[in-house]
Amino acid sequence: MNPTILLAILLAISVAGNGWQYHEHGKDLIRIGTTEQLTADTKAAADACSASVDDLARKGATQHAAVLASLAAQAGKVAGLEGAAIAALNAKPADPSDLCKSVALYLRDEIRKERGQR
Repeated sequence: MNPTILLAILLAISVAGNGWQYHEHGKDLIRIGTTEQLTADTKAAADACSASVDDLARKGATQHAAVLASLAAQAGKVAGLEGAAIAALNAKPADPSDLCKSVALYLRDEIRKERGQR
């Protein structure tokens, strides 16, 4: 066989192989680019999620502190109302034979106390 023909065949096979390899390399570059873009998008989404969770945690802590402060501010009033309720439950009738009169006297005293506070 003529060496020129043999070299031409080898050159044709080499060119075909290079074409195939170039085509596969292009597909690999597309895959790499897609993977890098997906990685960047996933990282951005994860960062946004983390920032949102951190913001919610800060807002939750602030709201918790506000609720505790509000409860502390109301504690004295609640204790006073609790004491008044217990005193009302333990109140004995002024006139055991006339409960309506006892209730009227109790309410009059309560009204006087309330007006005295103002």
